[in-house]
Amino acid sequence: MSSTSPSKDRKSQNALHVVDKRSGRSYDIPIIHNAIRAKDLEAIKALNGSSASADQAERGLRVYDPGYQNTCVEESEISFINGEKGTLQYRNYSLDELYAQNDFDEVAFLLIWGHLPCFEEKRHFRSELALAMRPPQRVLDVVSSYPRDAPAYTVWFAILAAWATSDPHHIPIAVGKVLSLGDSDHAKGEVARTMGAVAAAFALTYCHCHDRRIGTSQAEKSLIENVVLMMNLGSDQNDNSYAGVVRKLNKIAILYAEHGMSNSTSIFLHSASSLADPLTSFVAAAATMGGPLHVGAIDMAYKSFERIGTPDRVPEMMERVKAGKERLFGYGHRVYKTEDPRAKHYKAILEELSRDPNVRPNGLADVAREVDRMAKEDEYFLSRGLSVNADLYASLVIAALGFEPAILIPLMALGRSSGIMAHWLAAMGRRPKIWRPQDMFVGKNVEGVNKEQNRAIMRSKL
Repeated sequence: MSSTSPSKDRKSQNALHVVDKRSGRSYDIPIIHNAIRAKDLEAIKALNGSSASADQAERGLRVYDPGYQNTCVEESEISFINGEKGTLQYRNYSLDELYAQNDFDEVAFLLIWGHLPCFEEKRHFRSELALAMRPPQRVLDVVSSYPRDAPAYTVWFAILAAWATSDPHHIPIAVGKVLSLGDSDHAKGEVARTMGAVAAAFALTYCHCHDRRIGTSQAEKSLIENVVLMMNLGSDQNDNSYAGVVRKLNKIAILYAEHGMSNSTSIFLHSASSLADPLTSFVAAAATMGGPLHVGAIDMAYKSFERIGTPDRVPEMMERVKAGKERLFGYGHRVYKTEDPRAKHYKAILEELSRDPNVRPNGLADVAREVDRMAKEDEYFLSRGLSVNADLYASLVIAALGFEPAILIPLMALGRSSGIMAHWLAAMGRRPKIWRPQDMFVGKNVEGVNKEQNRAIMRSKL
Protein backbone atom coordinates (compact mmCIF):
# COMPACT_ATOMS: atom_id res chain seq x y z
CA MET A 1 0.00 0.00 0.00
CA SER A 2 1.28 3.44 -0.83
CA SER A 3 0.83 6.67 1.07
CA THR A 4 0.39 9.83 -1.01
CA SER A 5 -0.16 13.52 -0.48
CA PRO A 6 -3.79 14.70 -0.68
CA SER A 7 -3.23 16.22 -4.13
CA LYS A 8 -1.41 13.29 -5.72
CA ASP A 9 -3.31 11.21 -8.28
CA ARG A 10 -4.02 7.56 -7.67
CA LYS A 11 -1.30 5.24 -8.94
CA SER A 12 -3.63 2.41 -9.93
CA GLN A 13 -7.23 2.01 -10.92
CA ASN A 14 -7.25 -1.29 -8.99
CA ALA A 15 -6.96 0.49 -5.69
CA LEU A 16 -9.09 2.13 -3.07
CA HIS A 17 -8.10 5.77 -2.62
CA VAL A 18 -8.63 6.78 1.00
CA VAL A 19 -8.24 10.20 2.58
CA ASP A 20 -7.89 10.14 6.36
CA LYS A 21 -9.43 13.40 7.55
CA ARG A 22 -7.78 12.98 10.94
CA SER A 23 -4.32 13.45 9.46
CA GLY A 24 -4.91 14.79 5.98
CA ARG A 25 -2.95 11.87 4.51
CA SER A 26 -4.21 9.79 1.62
CA TYR A 27 -3.56 6.14 0.81
CA ASP A 28 -3.87 3.78 -2.14
CA ILE A 29 -4.99 0.37 -0.93
CA PRO A 30 -4.69 -2.43 -3.54
CA ILE A 31 -7.94 -4.15 -4.49
CA ILE A 32 -7.51 -7.86 -5.23
CA HIS A 33 -10.56 -9.94 -6.23
CA ASN A 34 -12.78 -7.07 -5.09
CA ALA A 35 -11.26 -7.17 -1.61
CA ILE A 36 -8.69 -5.23 0.36
CA ARG A 37 -6.31 -6.78 2.86
CA ALA A 38 -7.10 -5.84 6.44
CA LYS A 39 -3.36 -5.68 7.23
CA ASP A 40 -2.99 -2.88 4.66
CA LEU A 41 -5.19 -0.70 6.86
CA GLU A 42 -2.55 -0.75 9.60
CA ALA A 43 -0.64 1.89 7.64
CA ILE A 44 -3.49 4.34 8.24
CA LYS A 45 -2.66 5.94 11.58
CA ALA A 46 -4.10 8.90 13.45
CA LEU A 47 -1.97 11.78 14.62
CA ASN A 48 -0.42 11.32 18.07
CA GLY A 49 -2.82 12.20 20.85
CA SER A 50 -5.89 12.45 18.60
CA SER A 51 -7.42 9.23 19.84
CA ALA A 52 -8.06 7.53 23.19
CA SER A 53 -5.23 5.21 24.20
CA ALA A 54 -7.59 2.21 24.35
CA ASP A 55 -8.22 2.65 20.62
CA GLN A 56 -4.54 1.76 20.01
CA ALA A 57 -4.37 4.18 17.11
CA GLU A 58 -0.60 3.74 16.95
CA ARG A 59 -1.20 0.21 15.61
CA GLY A 60 -3.16 1.56 12.65
CA LEU A 61 -6.76 1.36 11.51
CA ARG A 62 -8.72 -1.79 12.33
CA VAL A 63 -11.84 -3.39 10.83
CA TYR A 64 -14.94 -3.76 12.99
CA ASP A 65 -17.12 -6.57 11.62
CA PRO A 66 -19.35 -8.33 14.21
CA GLY A 67 -20.32 -11.79 13.03
CA TYR A 68 -17.91 -11.63 10.06
CA GLN A 69 -20.65 -10.13 7.88
CA ASN A 70 -18.25 -8.85 5.23
CA THR A 71 -14.90 -10.50 5.94
CA CYS A 72 -12.99 -13.03 3.81
CA VAL A 73 -10.61 -15.23 5.79
CA GLU A 74 -9.04 -17.32 3.04
CA GLU A 75 -8.57 -17.67 -0.71
CA SER A 76 -10.31 -20.80 -1.98
CA GLU A 77 -10.98 -22.76 -5.16
CA ILE A 78 -13.35 -25.19 -3.42
CA SER A 79 -16.78 -23.63 -3.93
CA PHE A 80 -18.45 -20.45 -5.13
CA ILE A 81 -21.81 -19.06 -4.02
CA ASN A 82 -23.48 -16.34 -6.06
CA GLY A 83 -26.00 -15.05 -3.56
CA GLU A 84 -27.53 -12.56 -5.98
CA LYS A 85 -28.27 -15.16 -8.67
CA GLY A 86 -28.88 -18.07 -6.33
CA THR A 87 -26.26 -20.42 -7.74
CA LEU A 88 -23.72 -22.76 -6.13
CA GLN A 89 -20.75 -24.52 -7.66
CA TYR A 90 -18.30 -27.10 -6.32
CA ARG A 91 -14.86 -26.57 -7.85
CA ASN A 92 -15.51 -26.08 -11.59
CA TYR A 93 -18.90 -27.81 -11.67
CA SER A 94 -22.37 -26.48 -10.93
CA LEU A 95 -24.25 -28.11 -8.09
CA ASP A 96 -27.06 -28.98 -10.49
CA GLU A 97 -24.72 -30.87 -12.82
CA LEU A 98 -23.10 -32.88 -10.02
CA TYR A 99 -26.46 -33.58 -8.42
CA ALA A 100 -27.77 -35.04 -11.67
CA GLN A 101 -24.72 -37.01 -12.80
CA ASN A 102 -22.57 -38.05 -9.84
CA ASP A 103 -22.74 -39.89 -6.52
CA PHE A 104 -21.57 -38.53 -3.20
CA ASP A 105 -18.21 -40.35 -3.23
CA GLU A 106 -17.35 -38.69 -6.53
CA VAL A 107 -18.43 -35.26 -5.32
CA ALA A 108 -16.49 -35.65 -2.06
CA PHE A 109 -13.37 -36.69 -3.98
CA LEU A 110 -13.80 -33.69 -6.29
CA LEU A 111 -14.06 -31.26 -3.39
CA ILE A 112 -11.08 -32.71 -1.53
CA TRP A 113 -8.65 -33.48 -4.36
CA GLY A 114 -9.81 -31.03 -7.03
CA HIS A 115 -10.91 -33.45 -9.78
CA LEU A 116 -13.46 -36.18 -10.34
CA PRO A 117 -11.96 -39.61 -9.65
CA CYS A 118 -11.12 -42.26 -12.19
CA PHE A 119 -12.34 -45.81 -11.51
CA GLU A 120 -9.26 -46.83 -9.52
CA GLU A 121 -9.19 -43.60 -7.48
CA LYS A 122 -12.83 -44.04 -6.59
CA ARG A 123 -12.33 -47.68 -5.60
CA HIS A 124 -9.37 -46.81 -3.37
CA PHE A 125 -11.19 -43.85 -1.81
CA ARG A 126 -14.16 -46.05 -0.94
CA SER A 127 -11.91 -48.71 0.54
CA GLU A 128 -10.15 -46.16 2.78
CA LEU A 129 -13.44 -44.71 4.00
CA ALA A 130 -14.92 -48.16 4.67
CA LEU A 131 -11.96 -49.14 6.82
CA ALA A 132 -12.15 -45.84 8.72
CA MET A 133 -15.85 -46.41 9.49
CA ARG A 134 -15.22 -49.26 11.92
CA PRO A 135 -15.71 -47.88 15.43
CA PRO A 136 -13.18 -48.54 18.22
CA GLN A 137 -14.47 -50.50 21.21
CA ARG A 138 -14.08 -47.43 23.41
CA VAL A 139 -16.57 -45.61 21.21
CA LEU A 140 -19.06 -48.48 21.44
CA ASP A 141 -18.70 -48.43 25.23
CA VAL A 142 -19.51 -44.72 25.34
CA VAL A 143 -22.59 -45.16 23.15
CA SER A 144 -23.92 -47.98 25.32
CA SER A 145 -23.77 -45.71 28.39
CA TYR A 146 -26.48 -43.43 26.96
CA PRO A 147 -30.19 -44.21 27.44
CA ARG A 148 -32.07 -45.20 24.29
CA ASP A 149 -34.28 -42.14 24.50
CA ALA A 150 -31.39 -39.66 24.76
CA PRO A 151 -31.61 -36.88 22.14
CA ALA A 152 -29.92 -38.09 18.95
CA TYR A 153 -27.72 -35.00 18.70
CA THR A 154 -26.22 -35.55 22.16
CA VAL A 155 -25.45 -39.21 21.42
CA TRP A 156 -23.83 -38.27 18.09
CA PHE A 157 -21.75 -35.54 19.71
CA ALA A 158 -20.52 -37.95 22.40
CA ILE A 159 -19.57 -40.49 19.73
CA LEU A 160 -17.46 -37.97 17.85
CA ALA A 161 -15.70 -36.81 21.02
CA ALA A 162 -15.00 -40.38 22.09
CA TRP A 163 -13.70 -41.29 18.62
CA ALA A 164 -11.43 -38.24 18.52
CA THR A 165 -9.78 -39.26 21.79
CA SER A 166 -9.75 -43.03 21.22
CA ASP A 167 -6.30 -43.04 19.59
CA PRO A 168 -3.83 -40.48 20.98
CA HIS A 169 -1.41 -41.13 18.10
CA HIS A 170 -3.52 -38.73 16.03
CA ILE A 171 -3.29 -35.91 18.58
CA PRO A 172 -0.23 -33.62 18.17
CA ILE A 173 0.29 -32.82 21.86
CA ALA A 174 0.07 -36.53 22.72
CA VAL A 175 2.90 -37.48 20.36
CA GLY A 176 4.87 -34.29 20.88
CA LYS A 177 5.04 -33.11 17.28
CA VAL A 178 3.04 -31.29 14.63
CA LEU A 179 1.12 -33.70 12.39
CA SER A 180 -0.16 -33.38 8.79
CA LEU A 181 1.22 -29.90 8.13
CA GLY A 182 3.22 -30.21 4.90
CA ASP A 183 2.86 -34.02 5.08
CA SER A 184 0.42 -35.00 2.33
CA ASP A 185 0.49 -38.72 3.14
CA HIS A 186 -0.41 -38.17 6.79
CA ALA A 187 -3.04 -35.60 5.85
CA LYS A 188 -4.62 -38.05 3.39
CA GLY A 189 -5.02 -40.60 6.17
CA GLU A 190 -6.61 -37.99 8.43
CA VAL A 191 -9.14 -37.10 5.73
CA ALA A 192 -10.33 -40.72 5.59
CA ARG A 193 -10.29 -41.08 9.39
CA THR A 194 -12.40 -37.97 9.92
CA MET A 195 -14.94 -38.62 7.17
CA GLY A 196 -15.23 -42.28 8.18
CA ALA A 197 -15.80 -41.41 11.83
CA VAL A 198 -18.45 -38.79 11.02
CA ALA A 199 -20.32 -41.20 8.73
CA ALA A 200 -20.14 -44.06 11.20
CA ALA A 201 -21.26 -41.76 14.03
CA PHE A 202 -24.47 -41.12 12.08
CA ALA A 203 -25.09 -44.87 11.72
CA LEU A 204 -24.19 -45.55 15.36
CA THR A 205 -26.55 -42.84 16.57
CA TYR A 206 -29.42 -44.29 14.55
CA CYS A 207 -28.71 -47.85 15.76
CA HIS A 208 -28.50 -46.78 19.40
CA CYS A 209 -31.75 -44.82 19.31
CA HIS A 210 -33.54 -47.75 17.62
CA ASP A 211 -31.88 -50.52 19.65
CA ARG A 212 -30.27 -52.10 16.59
CA ARG A 213 -26.99 -53.94 16.27
CA ILE A 214 -24.42 -51.95 14.32
CA GLY A 215 -23.42 -53.53 11.02
CA THR A 216 -19.97 -53.73 9.39
CA SER A 217 -18.77 -51.60 6.50
CA GLN A 218 -17.57 -53.30 3.31
CA ALA A 219 -14.60 -52.12 1.24
CA GLU A 220 -16.33 -52.32 -2.14
CA LYS A 221 -19.39 -50.33 -1.05
CA SER A 222 -19.92 -46.57 -1.30
CA LEU A 223 -19.89 -44.47 1.86
CA ILE A 224 -23.68 -44.08 1.76
CA GLU A 225 -24.21 -47.80 1.10
CA ASN A 226 -22.02 -48.59 4.10
CA VAL A 227 -23.99 -46.20 6.29
CA VAL A 228 -27.22 -47.97 5.32
CA LEU A 229 -25.57 -51.36 5.88
CA MET A 230 -24.33 -50.32 9.31
CA MET A 231 -27.85 -49.18 10.21
CA ASN A 232 -29.12 -52.62 9.09
CA LEU A 233 -31.65 -51.10 6.74
CA GLY A 234 -30.97 -53.68 4.03
CA SER A 235 -28.24 -54.85 1.71
CA ASP A 236 -29.95 -56.11 -1.44
CA GLN A 237 -29.33 -53.76 -4.36
CA ASN A 238 -32.38 -55.26 -6.07
CA ASP A 239 -34.55 -54.22 -3.14
CA ASN A 240 -36.34 -51.07 -4.30
CA SER A 241 -36.66 -49.80 -0.72
CA TYR A 242 -32.93 -50.20 0.02
CA ALA A 243 -31.86 -48.80 -3.35
CA GLY A 244 -34.24 -45.86 -2.97
CA VAL A 245 -32.91 -44.91 0.46
CA VAL A 246 -29.30 -45.14 -0.78
CA ARG A 247 -30.07 -43.01 -3.84
CA LYS A 248 -31.85 -40.29 -1.88
CA LEU A 249 -29.27 -40.17 0.91
CA ASN A 250 -26.64 -39.79 -1.81
CA LYS A 251 -28.51 -36.79 -3.17
CA ILE A 252 -28.96 -35.24 0.28
CA ALA A 253 -25.25 -35.63 1.06
CA ILE A 254 -24.34 -33.93 -2.23
CA LEU A 255 -26.64 -30.98 -1.46
CA TYR A 256 -24.99 -30.47 1.90
CA ALA A 257 -21.41 -31.34 0.92
CA GLU A 258 -20.02 -27.81 0.85
CA HIS A 259 -21.23 -24.27 1.40
CA GLY A 260 -18.23 -22.00 1.63
CA MET A 261 -17.24 -20.44 4.92
CA SER A 262 -20.32 -21.55 6.85
CA ASN A 263 -20.49 -21.28 10.62
CA SER A 264 -19.37 -24.87 11.24
CA THR A 265 -16.68 -24.78 8.54
CA SER A 266 -15.19 -21.59 9.92
CA ILE A 267 -15.30 -22.94 13.49
CA PHE A 268 -13.54 -26.08 12.29
CA LEU A 269 -10.82 -24.02 10.60
CA HIS A 270 -10.58 -21.75 13.62
CA SER A 271 -9.82 -24.81 15.76
CA ALA A 272 -7.56 -26.44 13.16
CA SER A 273 -5.52 -23.25 12.76
CA SER A 274 -4.02 -24.13 16.16
CA LEU A 275 -2.82 -27.34 14.41
CA ALA A 276 -5.20 -29.52 16.40
CA ASP A 277 -6.05 -32.77 14.59
CA PRO A 278 -9.02 -32.65 12.19
CA LEU A 279 -11.34 -35.03 14.04
CA THR A 280 -10.98 -33.04 17.26
CA SER A 281 -11.59 -29.87 15.26
CA PHE A 282 -14.69 -31.48 13.78
CA VAL A 283 -16.03 -31.93 17.31
CA ALA A 284 -15.83 -28.15 17.66
CA ALA A 285 -17.70 -27.77 14.38
CA ALA A 286 -20.30 -30.30 15.54
CA ALA A 287 -21.07 -28.10 18.55
CA THR A 288 -22.13 -25.26 16.23
CA MET A 289 -24.30 -27.53 14.11
CA GLY A 290 -26.76 -27.91 16.97
CA GLY A 291 -27.42 -24.18 17.02
CA PRO A 292 -30.86 -22.97 15.82
CA LEU A 293 -29.20 -20.44 13.50
CA HIS A 294 -27.13 -23.10 11.73
CA VAL A 295 -27.92 -26.76 10.94
CA GLY A 296 -30.28 -26.88 13.91
CA ALA A 297 -32.56 -24.57 11.90
CA ILE A 298 -33.71 -27.62 9.92
CA ASP A 299 -34.91 -29.31 13.10
CA MET A 300 -36.44 -26.04 14.27
CA ALA A 301 -38.35 -25.73 10.98
CA TYR A 302 -39.85 -29.19 11.44
CA LYS A 303 -40.86 -28.47 15.02
CA SER A 304 -42.55 -25.25 13.89
CA PHE A 305 -44.53 -27.25 11.28
CA GLU A 306 -45.61 -29.61 14.06
CA ARG A 307 -46.80 -26.68 16.18
CA ILE A 308 -48.78 -25.23 13.26
CA GLY A 309 -50.32 -28.62 12.54
CA THR A 310 -52.51 -27.82 9.53
CA PRO A 311 -52.30 -25.43 6.54
CA ASP A 312 -55.29 -23.36 7.71
CA ARG A 313 -53.26 -22.23 10.74
CA VAL A 314 -50.35 -20.90 8.65
CA PRO A 315 -51.81 -17.36 8.25
CA GLU A 316 -51.95 -16.94 12.02
CA MET A 317 -48.31 -17.96 12.34
CA MET A 318 -47.26 -15.64 9.51
CA GLU A 319 -48.86 -12.70 11.29
CA ARG A 320 -46.85 -13.51 14.42
CA VAL A 321 -43.69 -13.58 12.30
CA LYS A 322 -44.44 -10.17 10.79
CA ALA A 323 -45.17 -8.79 14.26
CA GLY A 324 -41.74 -9.93 15.43
CA LYS A 325 -43.21 -12.47 17.86
CA GLU A 326 -41.92 -15.57 16.12
CA ARG A 327 -39.06 -16.58 13.83
CA LEU A 328 -39.80 -18.21 10.49
CA PHE A 329 -37.32 -21.04 9.98
CA GLY A 330 -36.86 -22.13 6.37
CA TYR A 331 -37.02 -18.62 4.94
CA GLY A 332 -34.21 -16.14 4.38
CA HIS A 333 -30.47 -16.80 4.29
CA ARG A 334 -27.35 -14.89 5.27
CA VAL A 335 -25.83 -15.42 1.80
CA TYR A 336 -28.70 -15.76 -0.66
CA LYS A 337 -30.76 -12.78 -1.81
CA THR A 338 -32.95 -15.08 -3.85
CA GLU A 339 -34.04 -18.73 -3.57
CA ASP A 340 -31.49 -21.15 -2.13
CA PRO A 341 -30.38 -23.33 -5.11
CA ARG A 342 -30.61 -26.46 -2.97
CA ALA A 343 -34.25 -25.93 -2.05
CA LYS A 344 -35.64 -26.94 -5.45
CA HIS A 345 -33.88 -30.31 -5.20
CA TYR A 346 -35.26 -31.01 -1.72
CA LYS A 347 -38.70 -30.03 -2.95
CA ALA A 348 -38.38 -32.39 -5.94
CA ILE A 349 -37.36 -35.30 -3.69
CA LEU A 350 -40.32 -34.58 -1.44
CA GLU A 351 -42.71 -34.54 -4.40
CA GLU A 352 -41.27 -37.85 -5.62
CA LEU A 353 -41.71 -39.40 -2.19
CA SER A 354 -45.29 -38.13 -1.96
CA ARG A 355 -46.12 -40.23 -5.04
CA ASP A 356 -44.52 -43.36 -3.57
CA PRO A 357 -47.24 -45.73 -2.28
CA ASN A 358 -44.77 -47.16 0.25
CA VAL A 359 -44.23 -43.79 1.93
CA ARG A 360 -46.64 -42.83 4.69
CA PRO A 361 -48.20 -39.42 3.93
CA ASN A 362 -47.05 -36.55 6.11
CA GLY A 363 -49.53 -33.71 6.45
CA LEU A 364 -46.74 -31.35 7.52
CA ALA A 365 -45.61 -31.19 3.89
CA ASP A 366 -48.82 -29.30 3.13
CA VAL A 367 -47.98 -26.88 5.96
CA ALA A 368 -44.55 -26.22 4.41
CA ARG A 369 -46.05 -25.68 0.96
CA GLU A 370 -48.55 -23.19 2.37
CA VAL A 371 -45.77 -21.31 4.19
CA ASP A 372 -43.83 -21.16 0.93
CA ARG A 373 -46.86 -20.01 -1.08
CA MET A 374 -47.83 -17.26 1.35
CA ALA A 375 -44.28 -15.94 1.76
CA LYS A 376 -43.83 -15.71 -2.02
CA GLU A 377 -46.94 -13.52 -2.26
CA ASP A 378 -46.48 -11.37 0.86
CA GLU A 379 -44.90 -7.94 0.46
CA TYR A 380 -43.36 -8.24 3.92
CA PHE A 381 -41.09 -11.06 2.75
CA LEU A 382 -40.67 -9.82 -0.83
CA SER A 383 -39.54 -6.33 0.25
CA ARG A 384 -36.93 -7.83 2.56
CA GLY A 385 -35.56 -10.18 -0.08
CA LEU A 386 -36.51 -13.25 1.96
CA SER A 387 -36.75 -16.44 -0.10
CA VAL A 388 -37.05 -20.13 0.65
CA ASN A 389 -33.90 -21.87 1.85
CA ALA A 390 -32.95 -25.54 2.05
CA ASP A 391 -34.25 -25.88 5.61
CA LEU A 392 -37.91 -25.59 4.62
CA TYR A 393 -38.12 -28.96 2.87
CA ALA A 394 -35.05 -30.84 4.13
CA SER A 395 -36.60 -32.06 7.37
CA LEU A 396 -39.72 -33.25 5.56
CA VAL A 397 -37.60 -35.27 3.13
CA ILE A 398 -35.85 -37.00 6.03
CA ALA A 399 -39.17 -37.75 7.74
CA ALA A 400 -40.59 -39.15 4.50
CA LEU A 401 -37.61 -41.50 4.25
CA GLY A 402 -38.56 -42.92 7.65
CA PHE A 403 -36.00 -41.13 9.80
CA GLU A 404 -36.92 -39.00 12.79
CA PRO A 405 -36.03 -35.32 12.23
CA ALA A 406 -33.67 -35.46 15.24
CA ILE A 407 -31.22 -37.46 13.10
CA LEU A 408 -30.92 -34.57 10.64
CA ILE A 409 -27.84 -32.92 12.12
CA PRO A 410 -25.71 -36.11 12.03
CA LEU A 411 -26.84 -36.75 8.44
CA MET A 412 -26.04 -33.22 7.27
CA ALA A 413 -22.65 -33.42 9.02
CA LEU A 414 -21.90 -36.57 7.02
CA GLY A 415 -22.26 -34.58 3.81
CA ARG A 416 -20.48 -31.46 5.06
CA SER A 417 -17.45 -33.47 6.23
CA SER A 418 -16.25 -33.60 2.62
CA GLY A 419 -16.25 -29.83 2.16
CA ILE A 420 -14.68 -29.27 5.56
CA MET A 421 -11.91 -31.76 4.77
CA ALA A 422 -11.28 -29.97 1.47
CA HIS A 423 -10.71 -26.69 3.33
CA TRP A 424 -8.53 -28.41 5.94
CA LEU A 425 -6.35 -30.14 3.34
CA ALA A 426 -5.78 -26.80 1.60
CA ALA A 427 -4.81 -25.23 4.95
CA MET A 428 -2.29 -28.01 5.62
CA GLY A 429 -0.50 -27.03 2.43
CA ARG A 430 -0.04 -23.42 3.51
CA ARG A 431 2.09 -21.66 6.09
CA PRO A 432 0.19 -21.96 9.41
CA LYS A 433 -1.47 -18.86 10.76
CA ILE A 434 -3.59 -19.14 13.88
CA TRP A 435 -6.99 -17.46 13.69
CA ARG A 436 -7.01 -14.83 16.38
CA PRO A 437 -9.48 -11.95 15.80
CA GLN A 438 -9.35 -8.83 17.94
CA ASP A 439 -12.03 -7.16 19.99
CA MET A 440 -12.68 -3.44 20.24
CA PHE A 441 -12.35 -2.37 23.86
CA VAL A 442 -15.00 0.20 24.80
CA GLY A 443 -14.66 0.03 28.58
CA LYS A 444 -12.80 2.44 30.84
CA ASN A 445 -9.05 2.41 30.29
CA VAL A 446 -7.26 2.33 33.66
CA GLU A 447 -3.79 3.20 32.30
CA GLY A 448 -2.36 6.08 34.30
CA VAL A 449 -4.85 5.67 37.12
CA ASN A 450 -3.25 5.20 40.56
CA LYS A 451 -3.90 2.08 42.61
CA GLU A 452 -6.52 3.63 44.88
CA GLN A 453 -8.47 4.98 41.92
CA ASN A 454 -8.13 1.63 40.19
CA ARG A 455 -9.56 -0.23 43.22
CA ALA A 456 -12.42 2.25 43.39
CA ILE A 457 -13.25 1.59 39.75
CA MET A 458 -13.21 -2.18 40.31
CA ARG A 459 -15.42 -1.87 43.43
CA SER A 460 -17.93 0.22 41.48
CA LYS A 461 -18.37 -2.68 39.03
CA LEU A 462 -19.19 -5.25 41.73
